[in-house]
Amino acid sequence: HLEFSFEDYITDANTEAEHVWGSLNGKDIGETNTKRLYARTLNLREVGTVPDDTALGAPEVSVTLNLREGGTRELKMYKLNDRQYCAVVDGEQRFYIYRSNLENITDAFTRLMDARDLALLYDT
Repeated sequence: HLEFSFEDYITDANTEAEHVWGSLNGKDIGETNTKRLYARTLNLREVGTVPDDTALGAPEVSVTLNLREGGTRELKMYKLNDRQYCAVVDGEQRFYIYRSNLENITDAFTRLMDARDLALLYDT
């Protein structure tokens, strides 16, 4: 269970900014790890559209996002081959994503669950 917290503040230069930090399974992971985890999610990008008639089987990864404004979004990922997964958003949109990008995120969660910091650099 990953949860984010936000706090607005004014910098010394009188600029509005926001602290963001997370907790994983109730343990604080800090602001730096939270931002680095978020950066990895940005790398989980759409490569193309998966045809509707493509057989998917069972999802290997499933994520439910509880939105701050209320409501949820669901992301399920199905292995297609050794290089690609099909990402299904809310049961409708189907996109190709690269396995290596998904592994960057799952490896990050493994490190955080082992109480290890995330590296700034990672495979893209």
